[in-house]
Amino acid sequence: MTATSLAAVSPTFRRLRPRLAAYREEQLLAIASSAERPARPPPGACCGSSCDPCVLDVYREELKIWREAHPNEFQA
Repeated sequence: MTATSLAAVSPTFRRLRPRLAAYREEQLLAIASSAERPARPPPGACCGSSCDPCVLDVYREELKIWREAHPNEFQA
């Protein structure tokens, strides 16, 4: 999957793309191209210190982009 093709199917990626670092764009492309859902962070991964971004925020962003790239594979 290319950045252009992901931007065509993922409004979230399209919104984030202008401010993404190159390595983060590559990570999101790899996640969207994968047949498997992104791994949920283990319990306790969030330190509760109001990090920006929090590991849970990163996970939600990755999951949202994956779901937009795989609409037929979505399972609640």
